[in-house]
Amino acid sequence: CSVSAIAGSLYLEYIHKAHSKIKIYSSEGEYIKDVELPSMGSANVYGYFSKPNIWITFSSFLIPLTTYKYNFDENKTDLFFKPPISLNIADFNIEQIEYKSKDGTRVTMFILYNKNIKRDGKNPVLLTGYGGFGVSMVPTFSAGYVAWLEAKGMVAIPNLRGGGEYGKKWHDSGKLEKKQNAFNDFIAAAEWLINKKYTSPKKLAIFGESNGGLLVGAVTVQRPELFRVVDCAVPLLDMLRYHKFSIANTWAVEYGSSENPGQFKYIYK
Repeated sequence: CSVSAIAGSLYLEYIHKAHSKIKIYSSEGEYIKDVELPSMGSANVYGYFSKPNIWITFSSFLIPLTTYKYNFDENKTDLFFKPPISLNIADFNIEQIEYKSKDGTRVTMFILYNKNIKRDGKNPVLLTGYGGFGVSMVPTFSAGYVAWLEAKGMVAIPNLRGGGEYGKKWHDSGKLEKKQNAFNDFIAAAEWLINKKYTSPKKLAIFGESNGGLLVGAVTVQRPELFRVVDCAVPLLDMLRYHKFSIANTWAVEYGSSENPGQFKYIYK
């Protein structure tokens, strides 16, 4: 949460279920109302306490970073600047669903797709995630995602344990000896997409980079039958020696170190 003093009020920015919420309070701390945002996305608010203008920047999976002027009295955002990108948003759906991971933990996932797709198990799906270092996978615009959607593909982005979407406990439950939880969450996302007939193993591609490269590398070894394509970018894969190179020793707080006998056991797995 962050707080900004703007136009005589306090504006609080939250991440709620991996997308932005902005709440307005009086300078005395009394709740006034929530800001009505254009859709589910990522937003920031700007302005000065002694001046009336209130500005909001907003982006989503289908909306590039756009600037709005916020009308406090009418609780609405008026478009001020939008990048010149031609995209018919009405052609696509963005949903956030919940599914159960291996241990019963409920995990949220964004799914993006063309409204005309059929749930016949034949849709090409790109499943991507991160699940580490407290990084939150929130809605942001990607020209690559848009191109994939326009080509009748589908994108799925689960909020894995190890990320920061649900606070410190969520991060802690996917690091060190609990890292397997992040892998299990990702595998369960793939199984959900297959069971719900959005796709099939023959049509499912996975992508991750850096810590996400470790993610897709691990799940490929554990469940190779679930995926047809694996894009493993700049991955962290040598978990027994990674800490010996460059600044990687600082990552031991996230993964542990093979030089620690207790941590070696789960890292080796």
